[in-house]
Amino acid sequence: MNVSSVNHGGRRGLLHGLILLLILIPSVSAQDRQPPPAPPIPVGPVSVEEVFQHNEEYKSRAESYPPIASGIEFLKNYPRKIRIEVFYGSWCGDSRNHVPPLLKVISAAGNPNIEVAFWAVDRTKTEPAEPIKQRRIVRVPTFIVFDGDHELGRIVEIPTSSIEEDLYRILEPTVRERKEPGATPLKQTGGQGT
Repeated sequence: MNVSSVNHGGRRGLLHGLILLLILIPSVSAQDRQPPPAPPIPVGPVSVEEVFQHNEEYKSRAESYPPIASGIEFLKNYPRKIRIEVFYGSWCGDSRNHVPPLLKVISAAGNPNIEVAFWAVDRTKTEPAEPIKQRRIVRVPTFIVFDGDHELGRIVEIPTSSIEEDLYRILEPTVRERKEPGATPLKQTGGQGT
């Protein structure tokens, strides 16, 4: 065996190794630069804390929302127990626009008679299947107001005026029917917050 043929074969192997290394380095480097996978979207019943956890911008949107003061006052004094079921998508623009104001309004009212339950919906609006079917959810967000098992009304996708005005329109007739205190006309205050 002659030395020149060994060196020639070694160089060729070294050359192939370098070429392979040059091919692999960019692909490994590109994998390192890829962003981490997005967290899975929530589906099913979620707490208020989980709503904020999965939708970080909701907190600043809720804080910056200027509710109508008379709407807050009406809700603060609403005398009956009600439940608002909120079907929303963490992926949905309309949910991002309208769920934070609801959170602000309910928090500002601070009425223990008003219970809110959140249901996170998948992108196809088919999961969680049973509640979606039972409540006939087609669009999100959908806010459904209940007195016991009786549906009083709903706000679908976009409020007619504002969350608090639409809630007033849904709830005010129940106060008038019973002639209970707390039914005061809703006054526009130019978005003056509480």
